[in-house]
Amino acid sequence: MVKSSKDSYTMQEIADLIGVNKSSVYRFLRKENIKPATIRNNTQYYSAIAMKNVRRHFQATRNSERKDAHDLLLESLQQQ
Repeated sequence: MVKSSKDSYTMQEIADLIGVNKSSVYRFLRKENIKPATIRNNTQYYSAIAMKNVRRHFQATRNSERKDAHDLLLESLQQQ
């Protein structure tokens, strides 16, 4: 993941920085009712705080998926 010190991000920039699909970012923002900080030239810009919230969510999701895959592998090996 690339770190950035900008103060506002488009949905696509957030997705690119985190390494997920733009649609996933859109669904998360909508679900959490996170509104854009500003709208310029018909483009929505989200705050650095919103960016941190999105990053935290997807990192937690990835970590739990890794644990699940790890647990499945261990269980499979134990059965053998």
